Amino acid sequence: MRSLSAAADPTGLDRALASPCDGPVPPFAPGKIREEADARRFRPEWVRLAEAEEARVLARALWWGRPGSERPTALDCLQVLPSVAAPAAVAADLLAAGHAAFGTRARYHVSLPTGWEGDPVLRAAVDLRRTAGARAGPSREIQRLRDEWTPRRECRGERSAAVRGRHGRGVP
Repeated sequence: MRSLSAAADPTGLDRALASPCDGPVPPFAPGKIREEADARRFRPEWVRLAEAEEARVLARALWWGRPGSERPTALDCLQVLPSVAAPAAVAADLLAAGHAAFGTRARYHVSLPTGWEGDPVLRAAVDLRRTAGARAGPSREIQRLRDEWTPRRECRGERSAAVRGRHGRGVP
């Protein structure tokens, strides 16, 4: 298995987009990756691939940055095929290669649904990413709640909208 930048191959970004790296952590859709790449927020040199000897993509890591940035500021996607024998090691190798190439350790953003801690499959996927991050170098974990406005029907004089957090509790 080898790790390479998507910039090393003219088809590298297309191969990253076509990779069937899916799983319980929601991946970026190919259209969203292409949109971000067109805006220079994802760049081939900020995409790392792990591939088998037959050039099949086994894992991918996509870092994000502002259009004018020299280096990415966040890791937004880290995915390993479920069939990979040592997924945390493969993910850690991708992270270490990216850190070495960029000269920095970018933050890692993972968007998870409400109640993810109670889902054993999602919990295992997060644990894999935590393990890979710890192996690739020191890191700090911060959990943030994202609040969203959601419509609500009028009911007995209550307000017509509520803030519903990612934690699932509504605030009238």
